[in-house]
Amino acid sequence: MKRNRISYFFFFVFLALAAVSLQGQSTRSEQESAFKDRIWWGGGFALGFSSFNNVTNIQLGISPMAGYKFTDRFSAAPRVSVLMSYFSARLFNGDRANEFTPTWAVGAFTRYKLIRDIFAHAEYEFENRAFVTSDLSALYVNRRNVNNVYIGAGYNSGGAEFVVLYNLNQEAFLQQSPFVFRFGFTRNF
Repeated sequence: MKRNRISYFFFFVFLALAAVSLQGQSTRSEQESAFKDRIWWGGGFALGFSSFNNVTNIQLGISPMAGYKFTDRFSAAPRVSVLMSYFSARLFNGDRANEFTPTWAVGAFTRYKLIRDIFAHAEYEFENRAFVTSDLSALYVNRRNVNNVYIGAGYNSGGAEFVVLYNLNQEAFLQQSPFVFRFGFTRNF
């Protein structure tokens, strides 16, 4: 529980700093710009492969997003993602068990451009994660709701972007790295 409080504290400190920066950076030309000029959009695609304890996992996903630029440097956006996973395992009797299941997530994030192509990123995400276990007699699909709190940085140039995030709220049961790497594209960011 203490770790959750620390995660949320850092997330809200970042939001507060970004909000304070809004007050001093608004210019007349920004105020007169059209709404459509402040909208940016993009997304990412995921393709993955892993194998653990006789279970093979192939993943394919998509994560669209659309943001609003409050200033030239600060923006916020919702984010959704769907990741389809195909799990396969060889069982004791020689048969192969297969499962096809989605993981989905919704969240919101803020970005602050530090310099032209480099930005800071803070995000909250609610994820309904599917994971599979096997006792070599069958595959079992389990689901778990996870609250992720990410902080990190990214590089965006020519519409392509690369983001490195650290999950402040990584749960031990997941047995994976708290680092998340995202590749994608944006338009008008």
